[in-house]
This record gives sequence, structure tokens and C-alpha cells, in this order.
Amino acid sequence: MPDPLQVDEGVPAAVEEHLAAVLRRRAADAADADPDFAADIADRVAAFALGGGRRLRAEFLWWAMRGSGGGARETPASLGVAAALELVQTCALIHDDVMDGSPLRRGRPSVHVQLDARFGTGERALPCGTFGGAAAVLAGDLALAWADDAFAEAVAGCRRRPGPPGSGG
Repeated sequence: MPDPLQVDEGVPAAVEEHLAAVLRRRAADAADADPDFAADIADRVAAFALGGGRRLRAEFLWWAMRGSGGGARETPASLGVAAALELVQTCALIHDDVMDGSPLRRGRPSVHVQLDARFGTGERALPCGTFGGAAAVLAGDLALAWADDAFAEAVAGCRRRPGPPGSGG
């Protein structure tokens, strides 16, 4: 279990490490299910999620936990929830690039551009864009599903703290 004082010294790095572990498990599951899906979509989503970003939302979450008195007991769940939050952000960015038609994200081709290049479909317009755009929306949805799984794993077994008397909690 990570020491919260060590995490305090480098929250983005700790979140990145936890996120990488989550994504290794998800990518392995995808490869077991279908190697082509893993290579074309799941690995691409994982690479995008790990391919940059400041982890600012995750850092806000961490410091909110620490500021409310959280410590060693809450650290694993907090890192798991932070990883889930980063996957929600991954979904939003992939979808945003499709909606805006952005060719680049973080200095690299956006996911829909990568998929059009991979499958040679960039010039074949569909009613809602190209194949790459449609596939990227589904790739973003995969990141959102992984976020849901990561959140559920992070909070499984967490005890709910009772609220003040009369609050119902």
C-alpha cells in the first residue's frame, strides 16, 4: 500500500502508476477476449490515457481527500478513484476530438485520425463522419466503461462513514 506522504510528494506520478496498473489489466482482458480488438482499440485507449496530461483533476481529488483528514487507510481507494477520473477524462477528450474534428491531441494524431489511418477510411464519409470517428466514439465509450470498473474496484469494501445525526447517513 502506498504511503500517503510519498504520494503527497508526487501525486501525478502516483496516479499515473496506479492508472498504468489498471490499464495493464484491462488490456490483458481485451487481448484474452480478442487480440485484434486489443491491438486496434483497447491498446490505443490505454496509450492515449497514459500519453500525457497533468493529472490535475486527480490531484484535486487527492488533496480533497488529504484535506478532509484522509490518510493511509484511504490512499488505495483514492488512487483508484483518481485513475477512474482520468479514464472519464480520456473518454471526454476522445469524444471532443471527434466532435471538433481535431486532427491532433497532445502533439500526436487524435484517436479518430489514427483509426482512419489504420483502416484507410479517412476519405469515406459516413452519415456521422468517417469510420475512424465512429470507432473513436466507441473507443471513448470503452474508456468510460473502464472508468466505471476502476471506480467500482476502488470503492469495493470501503466503509461508509456515518453522517451527522439526523442526516440519514
